[in-house]
Amino acid sequence: MKSTRVNEEKSLNFMENEVQNVDVKSKRYTLKKFKKQVQGITLIALVVTIIALLILAGVAINLTIGDNGIITRASNARLTSELATYKEELEMYGVGKELDNTGFMRDTLTAGKTKLNYNTQPEGEEGNIKTIISSISDEYLEKLEVIKGELLINTKDINEIKIAQSLGIEVNPYDITEEGELLSSYGNLLLMSEDGTLTIPERVTKIGEGAFSNLEGLKTIIIPGTCKEIAQNAFANNPTLEHVIMEDGVEKIGSDAFSSCTNLTTVEMPDTITEVGSRCFRGDTNLKKVKLSNNLKILKDQVFIGCTKLNNIELSERLEQIDAECFAGTGITEIKLPSNLKTIASGSSLPSTLQTIDTSENNYFEFKNGILYSKDLKTLVLALSNVTSANIEESVEKISSSAFANCSSLTTINIPTNVKSIESLAFANSKLSKITVSSGNNYFSTDERYNLYNKDGTILYRNFDKGNITIKEGVQNIVRGAFWIIKQ
Repeated sequence: MKSTRVNEEKSLNFMENEVQNVDVKSKRYTLKKFKKQVQGITLIALVVTIIALLILAGVAINLTIGDNGIITRASNARLTSELATYKEELEMYGVGKELDNTGFMRDTLTAGKTKLNYNTQPEGEEGNIKTIISSISDEYLEKLEVIKGELLINTKDINEIKIAQSLGIEVNPYDITEEGELLSSYGNLLLMSEDGTLTIPERVTKIGEGAFSNLEGLKTIIIPGTCKEIAQNAFANNPTLEHVIMEDGVEKIGSDAFSSCTNLTTVEMPDTITEVGSRCFRGDTNLKKVKLSNNLKILKDQVFIGCTKLNNIELSERLEQIDAECFAGTGITEIKLPSNLKTIASGSSLPSTLQTIDTSENNYFEFKNGILYSKDLKTLVLALSNVTSANIEESVEKISSSAFANCSSLTTINIPTNVKSIESLAFANSKLSKITVSSGNNYFSTDERYNLYNKDGTILYRNFDKGNITIKEGVQNIVRGAFWIIKQ
C-alpha cells in the first residue's frame, strides 16, 4: 500500500510539473507573439509617420516654392512692381518730352541698350534706354526695348510673358535678326492664344524659312503688312492650321510655304502680293476658297497641286502665265482666263476635272469643242478630259506637251494636214488606241498598228503595241511619253 501511495504521489508531482511546464511554455509563446505584434504595430506606425511627414514636407515645399508658393508669389510681386515702374517711367519721359516740345511724336521714340532716337532729338545727344528708365536693372537692360514709344520685353520665360501681358507691355519671344527676319525657334509659339491664334509682330519684315513648320495647335496666323516676305516652308506641314490672314503690304510667298496644311480651308491674298512660289499650297486637301492677288502675274508649277476640294478659283486680271501642273489634282470644273494670260506651260497645267474654259475676254486663247487653242488656232494647247472625239482644227501647226494627257475617254485622233510639230508627252497617259494622219501631211506617218512616227520613220512619237515590243528598224529617237498609257 505504501508503495502504491508513493507511486501515486510521484505521478501527481510529475503531472503538476508538466502542467507548470506547459503553462510556462504557453506564457513564453504568448509573450513572443505579443512582442511580434508590438513590433509590427510599431513598424506600421513608423511608416505612416514617415508618409505623413513626407506629405507635410511636400505641402510645405509647394507652399514655399511651388507655382503659387510664397517665394514664387513674392518673386512675381517684385517682377510686377519692377516692370510697372519701368512702364511708368517711360510714360513720364514721354509726357516730359511733349511738354518740352509740342512737335515731339511718341511713335518715333526708340531706345535700347546702346541707342536712343526720337524726332525732336537735339543734334549730338546720346543715350540709351537708361536715359528714359533710370531705375532699370542690369538684367532688364538686356531684355527691354522701346519700340515706337512702347515698352517691349524680349523673353521666352512664360512667367515674364504673363506678367508683362497683364501690364500691357508688348512681348517678343522671337528670334529676330537686325534686318527683321523672324527665325525658326521654340519661342515662335509662346504668344499663341488658347484658341490657336498667333499674330506676327509688326517689327518682323520677313518670316524665315521653316519658322512655323511642323507645329501642333496653330489654327490662325495673322501676318501684318510690315512683313514683306514669307520664306519657303514657313508654315509647311501644320495639320491644325485653318486660316491665314495676310494684311496689305505682304509682297512675296516662298515655295512650299503652306504645303501639307491639310486643315487649311481659306486663303485670301492682298493685292500687294506679286509672287507666289512653286508648290505653295501643295497637298492642302481641305482648301476650298482662294482669293488671288490682282497683281500676281505668274502661277508657278504645282502651286495648287493636290488641293482636291478646290473647285473654284478666280484668276487675277494681271495674270500672264500658268506653269506646269499648277492645278493638277484639284476639283476645278470651270475657269475663266483673264485678258492678259498668254502662257499656259502645258496641258497638265489645268486640272483633269475641267469641263469648260471661258476665253471670251482673253487676248491669247480660243476654246472650241472641248479644246483650247492659241488665238490664231495654230497651237493646240490642251484637250479637256471629257472630250470623246478630237476634231482638231485644220489650221493647227503645233500640238503642245501633254495636250491630250487628261483624255480618259478619247480613243482616236487624226493629225491634220498642217501639223508639223508635236511636243513630248503630247499623248502620254491617255487612253488612245489609234492615231491617223491626214494624207496631205508632210511631217508625220503611222504604221499598220497606228503607231505614230515622223515622216521618215526615224522618230517614234506614240506606240500602241502590247506585250513584247519590237522597235521598227530605222528609229533613232523615241520621244518622252511614247509608251505611257492609262491602264484599261
